[in-house]
Amino acid sequence: MITYRTDDLSKWGFGKGSDLDAVEIDLNFWDLDLRVATLEASALGKQIDFFFDVNGSLYVQYTDHTVDGPFPIPVFVPNWRGLWTPDTLYFFNDVIYYGAKIYLVVFDHTSASTFDPGANDGNAHNFYQIFINVPPIPTKEVTAATYTPTIADANYYIRFTNPTGCVITIDSVAIAGWTVDSEMQFRDASLESPSGGLSVIAASPATLYYDSAQFLAESSHLGSTLFLKMWDTDQWDLGGGLKLQ
Repeated sequence: MITYRTDDLSKWGFGKGSDLDAVEIDLNFWDLDLRVATLEASALGKQIDFFFDVNGSLYVQYTDHTVDGPFPIPVFVPNWRGLWTPDTLYFFNDVIYYGAKIYLVVFDHTSASTFDPGANDGNAHNFYQIFINVPPIPTKEVTAATYTPTIADANYYIRFTNPTGCVITIDSVAIAGWTVDSEMQFRDASLESPSGGLSVIAASPATLYYDSAQFLAESSHLGSTLFLKMWDTDQWDLGGGLKLQ
């Protein structure tokens, strides 16, 4: 027990009313030292062993096998709002997109008449934060007269510039490594040669799907663009500027 000199009824109560002697001072220090030693021993003997989760709540397991918890785990729940629109009320955690970027709304506001990614309220409260930066589709040029794309060409815009055109062969998943939803765009850029143009063929078991009753699996003219998308294993949709039969 600590001995105090003065009275303070709101804190420690009555004090001695005179100066403490040497023994009383030492006993005060001894009392405090014991309390600190107890805390130190407790801290050394009880350390965090690991954390674990049960049904969305956090628990702390200590080395003495005691457990603290549950502590609720905050969950981010975005609210998808789609394309940004002017003069619209947006709230914190709304998610919108504009151009090639997806933004998280970090401050409630009513949108302006035109989109500004740096828009704010004038008091350093920005309205938007980039959530996902969608990269543009990369471009690749092919000068060869034959070409067999692989998974490395997935999601590319490929310009074929050979003056005699190009025959494009789509190999199977087993050979080319395609994954479902792989897609490509082909541009007929064969420098206006009459013998130019693109033709697409599939090596079994790869299969092309298009309106073969009316069209050929070829580009219709210089500058036409074809697209390919694998919607299931070795199953490709072909469309775009196809040549009529």
